[in-house]
Amino acid sequence: MGDTKINFHAPSVWHSDLFTLRGRDATPGCGDFCVVWEGTQDQLHDMLNQNKVPIVEGPVERDGAMAGGRRGMSTYVRDPDGNLIEFIRY
Repeated sequence: MGDTKINFHAPSVWHSDLFTLRGRDATPGCGDFCVVWEGTQDQLHDMLNQNKVPIVEGPVERDGAMAGGRRGMSTYVRDPDGNLIEFIRY
């Protein structure tokens, strides 16, 4: 699937009303996963649809973790436990 990234969010982020993209049962100190998707956006949507995975948000442009601060297109889904997973395409 590509490279992966784990996001751990600072306590200041947790106090923001804008911080809604997180696991349903998340508490301060937990994180979320980001997978670099190397296929096309259509291939990602096809894979998610075939597996009956609803999209929470996206595709939407986001700052990525690649060197140089590259921006990518992110699509967010949840795993069966409600954890947030981000797929990003550069």
